[in-house]
Amino acid sequence: MISLRKWREEDAQGLQRQANDPAIAAMLRDVFPSPYGIEDAEAFIAYASSVAPDKEIAFAVEVDGEVAGGASLVMQDDVSRYSAEIGYWLGREYWGQGIATEAVKQLLDIAFGQCGLKRVFGDVYAHNIASQRVLEKNGFSREGIMKAAAYKGGVFRDVAIYGITKPVKPELRRATAEDYEGIAEIMAQVHQLHVDARPDVYCPGSPWSREVYNEMLADETLLPLVAVWEGRLAGMCFTYLRPLNNAPGHVARKKAHIDTLAVHEELRGKGLGKALQTETMVLAKAQGYSCIDLQVGSFNEAAIAFYRNMGMKPSKIVMEIDL
Repeated sequence: MISLRKWREEDAQGLQRQANDPAIAAMLRDVFPSPYGIEDAEAFIAYASSVAPDKEIAFAVEVDGEVAGGASLVMQDDVSRYSAEIGYWLGREYWGQGIATEAVKQLLDIAFGQCGLKRVFGDVYAHNIASQRVLEKNGFSREGIMKAAAYKGGVFRDVAIYGITKPVKPELRRATAEDYEGIAEIMAQVHQLHVDARPDVYCPGSPWSREVYNEMLADETLLPLVAVWEGRLAGMCFTYLRPLNNAPGHVARKKAHIDTLAVHEELRGKGLGKALQTETMVLAKAQGYSCIDLQVGSFNEAAIAFYRNMGMKPSKIVMEIDL
């Protein structure tokens, strides 16, 4: 079991045993002692137990009841007061087991939860690939490289800057008549994509008038979901909950059909489409639907890749020929 907890006086020997390794100190700042004596461990635990939480929060990384390493958040101040620098290390025997990744995950939950931070960042020596992978697995993005920014072990080293901001969860709700302007803007973007790809099929213009939109909302078989991102209508998933299919020669089942799933082009890449489809599937399943389908143009490779990643697969192929 991997957990973060406060340092205790009795951790001194375990801390000294894990930290007294030149390979660990080589990847940290010079403030980390090397060699690491028992007096260093005792001094650090005393500091970690007394430092104000608005300055730094330091945790022991515990694995199955044993001290495995350390993790911390160093709070920034002034205009950066909603940011903190992350730090972490593990004893050699705990490397390569996913422990650091889990520890950073738990630290981020604390940072964005009880600490109310907006941003967490970390500086990593550019040659420390393993530490960079830990951050990347937790959603950090590399924001840049500072050339020769650190002097460590008699060598000037490049430093990679990694950062992550607090994830914003979209609000998912049923569409209303007041959403029309936002819906129309998204639909215009989607429709233009189709016009550009198939001008022989689609003509310019808005596909949904306000009247058509209101008629759709009045349809009791329609499940109209929208996603709101930071107060802005960002996406939509309109799904028809069809009645039981009792067609001859077919297995009787309730199948839902996604008529339109789209995200505003300025807000893509934030997981909104996934959130909308996932919520739609949950609601449809709760109403007894066993399947959900949709149609996507063969030219829309990005959409096809998205739906495949969502676990969907082709059920039939529509073919055509010009006469």
